[in-house]
Amino acid sequence: MERLAPLCSDCVVDSLWFGGWAVAAYQGDAIRKFLGTPGRIWVQLIGFWILFGTQLGVMDSATRQMADILYNLWPGLRDWIKKGISSLERRTTKDLFLKKLVKSDR
Repeated sequence: MERLAPLCSDCVVDSLWFGGWAVAAYQGDAIRKFLGTPGRIWVQLIGFWILFGTQLGVMDSATRQMADILYNLWPGLRDWIKKGISSLERRTTKDLFLKKLVKSDR
């Protein structure tokens, strides 16, 4: 860790102060100067896919936790789930059939 500190401090100009998004803009410009435009686009694509995958994992985890909480919180919901969704499927199929029947009469 001690070897990284001089490398990092050499990369940043002491007279500059960055705040907020200015840090990202400065780093993006430094990457463009070092790797060129294709390298900058490549780094951005890699960053996008890493963040996108992370966000998908977070959303999946939150959804699963919420479903577990609801399942364990209400016994009535547990019973409804154990019965299956066949009643919901029958109702949905019946509604679709009736809608088609009504449209064909017009």
